[in-house]
Amino acid sequence: MNHINATTTRGTVMITGVYLVVSFLINLIFCFHASPLWHGYVGDQAMFSIIGENWAHGQLPYVSTWDSKGPIIFFVNMLGHLIASGENGIFILQVLNIAGTLLIMHLYMRRWCGLRLELLCQLLFLLNYIIICSGGNQVGDSTQLLGTWAIMCAYDWTRRLEQKQYAHPRGSAVVYGMFTAACLLSRLTDSLVILTFTGIVAVILIWNGLWRNLILNIASFVLGFAIVFVPFAVYFAWHGAFGEMWYATFSYNLEYAARSTSELQSTIKLAIHRVSYFFCLLLPLAVWCVSMIDRHRRYAATVWALAVLPALIWIFKSYTNANYAISFLPALVVVLLELAYHARVLHAAKWLFNLSAAFITVCCLYHAHIFRDFITVDEAAKQGVALTHDIPATEPLAAYNVDPTYFLYSHRLPCYRFFAVQDWAIINGRSLKPKVIECFSSGKAKWILVRAYKESDIKGLLEKKYKAYRRNAATDLTLFKRK
Repeated sequence: MNHINATTTRGTVMITGVYLVVSFLINLIFCFHASPLWHGYVGDQAMFSIIGENWAHGQLPYVSTWDSKGPIIFFVNMLGHLIASGENGIFILQVLNIAGTLLIMHLYMRRWCGLRLELLCQLLFLLNYIIICSGGNQVGDSTQLLGTWAIMCAYDWTRRLEQKQYAHPRGSAVVYGMFTAACLLSRLTDSLVILTFTGIVAVILIWNGLWRNLILNIASFVLGFAIVFVPFAVYFAWHGAFGEMWYATFSYNLEYAARSTSELQSTIKLAIHRVSYFFCLLLPLAVWCVSMIDRHRRYAATVWALAVLPALIWIFKSYTNANYAISFLPALVVVLLELAYHARVLHAAKWLFNLSAAFITVCCLYHAHIFRDFITVDEAAKQGVALTHDIPATEPLAAYNVDPTYFLYSHRLPCYRFFAVQDWAIINGRSLKPKVIECFSSGKAKWILVRAYKESDIKGLLEKKYKAYRRNAATDLTLFKRK
């Protein structure tokens, strides 16, 4: 027995090393925001990094620097800045994140399938991640470990449904609760698949009269939720900022969700892009059709098809950004394993598995061909650096309607908590406007760099308290100095 345990441990250590190397290469090449190979800073990740760096310097998120996300992504970036300077610490955490995700899937899949199928599923998972990672350090990355664990637990239960083993493990419910809380503290819609799944579990338990199991699972879910939510809630409440945290995390995002609309797909090429992003949500529907033909594993296929439906509906009416799929991606492994099961007796399932693998591979190769096009410096940010190059770092400077990458390239920290693309944020949540106006009315900033100031919501304030100092006509950037 000791020999078997030692062999298993050595195997796990070896495969963990392999996953670390693979994760390092993927993050180095494709996750260009934090990669030391590229440092191709992009907007959202720049926001997270700036807020994280401020937090590392003792400045509270939402109070000193603001974005409409929950605190977990800022917490991860804060840890990154504490680990190493610049974006290097974030890169290290990204490497550990992907490696940990692969390890969790390995620990579960070795119960269900052979090594060959496991490695194929892991490979397709990674290829799909390359398609949707959008430069890395995304909101979905910050909850990916918990999300993967939750989906593996969910699949473990659905595999037993055909044997009418309906009782649901309480430990899995704890994981669902932890993941849901993490999504609430980052982006709640990332939990749609797991939340729907837990609802389906509850219905099945009620239908089969398993009331005690239902109550224990509800209690376990609440426990898991509290494990993640309470520490953050207490921390921000202790610092008198729970209201600000809750507004940015939840209240503002209700307005944002109501405002967001799906982009019209004007070309077949764009439609294929969207399909490649959310393939992990579409494939369960095809697997359900296969299970109806095969007449095996119908319960599991039905549960997963129902679980992804709310997420698909939300995707169709949202901004459909590729990185929104990161939290749903482990579901791809689930449906691939189900397809592999059906492929043993059904040629249609085998064809669907092969076509899915080919589609993901081709889309990944295409993305690898074009991804460097995304590693571009925002022209307005570049010109903003030129306009402010001789302003001492000791003089407080704010930016308005400027891409947040400006602060990374200029090596400055913002002096106002609303520090980038403010009018866009106001359009997506009108309740934000008075907060922004109040912030900029303080007069703390000696300098304000503004894009398209004549159309901005602070035009009157600028003309009253500031005077134009420099301008770049090509990018419609104006640098104002306090009168």
